[in-house]
Amino acid sequence: MNSSTKNSYLSPKNTKNPPRFPSISQPKIVGYYSLNESRQYLPDASNCKYVYNNYRSDRIYYDLNEGIENVIRKPESCSEEKITHLLEFILGNNKVLNKETSENGWNLSANFVCFRGLLRLIMCTPYEQRDSWIILATKYKGTIYLCAQETEKQAQEKRNQTEATKRIFSYGFKFEQFILTDDPRKKPSTNEPVNEGEEFCCMFSTTLNGQKILYGAEMDGIETEQPCDLNKADLNQFKFVELKVKLREQNHRQKQNYFRFKLRNWWCQSFLVNINKIIVGTRTTDGIVNEESTVYVKDIPKQCQKYWSSSVCMEFCNQFLQYVSKEMSGIDNPYDVFRFDYDPAKSEYIFMQTFKNRSEFSFLPDWYIKEVESHDA
Repeated sequence: MNSSTKNSYLSPKNTKNPPRFPSISQPKIVGYYSLNESRQYLPDASNCKYVYNNYRSDRIYYDLNEGIENVIRKPESCSEEKITHLLEFILGNNKVLNKETSENGWNLSANFVCFRGLLRLIMCTPYEQRDSWIILATKYKGTIYLCAQETEKQAQEKRNQTEATKRIFSYGFKFEQFILTDDPRKKPSTNEPVNEGEEFCCMFSTTLNGQKILYGAEMDGIETEQPCDLNKADLNQFKFVELKVKLREQNHRQKQNYFRFKLRNWWCQSFLVNINKIIVGTRTTDGIVNEESTVYVKDIPKQCQKYWSSSVCMEFCNQFLQYVSKEMSGIDNPYDVFRFDYDPAKSEYIFMQTFKNRSEFSFLPDWYIKEVESHDA
């Protein structure tokens, strides 16, 4: 295995004198898919939910512990999925996603392919002081595929998770069960065990300073009064809503952290998928939600300007993608991997390694490569 290393001159810590917000097109939904409880890919909107608003009142009482003993958590195999489901979507929709000039070959109309969570990770990096990250990149047929790699610290935290930590993690899924329904006219049912493995994901396309990005994002629910055939509808016409649960802040430090960290993550997540409304359930330490509020995404940057800048977040994302694109120019091999490491505890700079041919970091599967190659035959 051939590899080489170098320190990057790209530093996320240059946050003084916030730059102008970079040019970015409005994110557009170009497709969707669902995952069943076994994490199998379904090319439909079967897991898309509606927000139920008909019985809301000032008196809220959601017990997030209800049925917690029967929760169906994500299978361990999730950690091995990488970007598999994005690739399945691309193969199933290649005629729509490929450029018009690609009638006789593969020419995916995207400079980058990744998950929204990876973009959010990059956007938050200028303000990250503790947690490290690893991003893998492979360039194939002109498109750079990005995949987050679990760090050793993250793996250790997962191994050492307590039952109390797992319970708190499950609270978010249970809150969704109190708010979302299969029919906007019918009250949600909270009797069934929560299945954390099921998902509904939309595929988005946007152009950031000339770089076209295709990315997948799990979506919570749609606000509409009447149900419709979502498999035939243009989902860009609907208003999606994000659902969040937070612990009631008890002191000044906790309130600061809410503005400094939580709202920053929420803004990055929601901005990338064109969401403007976040329904927030405030819970007690015992897992009882007795307060529900609405946070409007467009108002978040102003509320948090003392702690972070949306233009800094977005501009660093732009700089990182431009940097990766430059470093990988002249490279086009599905088995070559560029690994980008960032650890704020060790350095303000990004550390880069390159791995040639097949390596332990190669993440594009053979079945995907074989199918893509068949288009050029």
